[in-house]
Amino acid sequence: MGIKIIALVWAFAEATLFFFVSDVWLSLAEICFVLSGHLVLTVGEQDVTVTEGMAIRFNAFHEHRFDVVEDTEFLLIHHKIV
Repeated sequence: MGIKIIALVWAFAEATLFFFVSDVWLSLAEICFVLSGHLVLTVGEQDVTVTEGMAIRFNAFHEHRFDVVEDTEFLLIHHKIV
């Protein structure tokens, strides 16, 4: 079994940028791994601060938003929920 990766995205975002994801992925989970910098992830009504070296996994069927607090380099990994 294991994890089947659907998409792997490397990104660099400047401070004050935010993006809102309203299209949901019904059978996918998402991992956000911050390589450098600092962002705040909002999933539904919950805010989570993610800083350098931290990762967070969540079900991508929830609406989510990324607020970039300082210039940030990060990976986003979408994978099937198994």
